[in-house]
Amino acid sequence: MLDGATARVSLKGALAGVRVLVVDDDEDVRDVLRLTLEHLGAEVRTAASANEALAAIDSALPDVLLSDLAMPDEDGCSLIRQVRSREKDRGGTLPAAAVTAHSCEDEFDRAKDAGFNLCLRKPLDVSGVAKIVEQLLAQPSR
Repeated sequence: MLDGATARVSLKGALAGVRVLVVDDDEDVRDVLRLTLEHLGAEVRTAASANEALAAIDSALPDVLLSDLAMPDEDGCSLIRQVRSREKDRGGTLPAAAVTAHSCEDEFDRAKDAGFNLCLRKPLDVSGVAKIVEQLLAQPSR
């Protein structure tokens, strides 16, 4: 495990040029993820809802989607089902991770059944976020 100082030096720029869409209804969580990913070199856009996320995907397809599961109106599972129903060139195979504060396996199973590639637990740390995005980029298309 890297200590904080080493992690800051060795991970800075690790995701240079990767386009990430962060979806969370909590502005503070969106900001923390955005700042973390930008520190890693990623180009980050954020959305506060499933509808905003779909519009963002339509305007510029990201390389990776990170979405909270527990959102009002439409949750993350509803979002990923809509994304997976799309054609490949419209995001249908977009690598995606569910982000959740829940740690139960049922929640992870539900997210994967809906179409997420991976699940990530809050709170997040810099090295964990970098690792998840790298794993998503390495996954074959769904």
